[in-house]
Amino acid sequence: MNSQLYIRLTLRFALYVLLQVLVLNHVELHGLMNPYIYPLLIILLPLGVPRWGGLLIAFVMGYIVGYFTNASGLHAAALLAITFIRPTLLRLFFPGLNEEEFGELNLTRTGTFNFVIYVVSMVLIHHFILFMLQVWSLQLFGWALMKIVFSTIISSILILLAEYLMRSKKA
Repeated sequence: MNSQLYIRLTLRFALYVLLQVLVLNHVELHGLMNPYIYPLLIILLPLGVPRWGGLLIAFVMGYIVGYFTNASGLHAAALLAITFIRPTLLRLFFPGLNEEEFGELNLTRTGTFNFVIYVVSMVLIHHFILFMLQVWSLQLFGWALMKIVFSTIISSILILLAEYLMRSKKA
């Protein structure tokens, strides 16, 4: 990976954390929808980043977001889980993926349908872990399930919109 990629990754890290902490953490729609943008960094993490690097980035980002939401460790756990599961999902949705060929994942390089399914899957896994750890009770399973579904929808739309806007700026 070149230094320009590290700079871009660092800027995205800062942007997503600030956007999440300063804006999106204060948005809750009907008590069931919480938009999250910060998983986008892991979703689009360049393929050349070593696994330990991705896990370190996920932990630090999750810890920072969790610190500002008083959810100590929950965001880190959810982000670490999707970082760990990511290679399997990449092989599933993008067979024959070549690290040297691809570099960074994005909508234009992977195809719209597979990219959307990949994003929704990553967000769904993240939200399932996050909200189930938050409620930690089967009594609230129905409420947590509704929150998972609605938050996955709103977060996926937000993430796909952000990716589309990033790509349209470059074109």
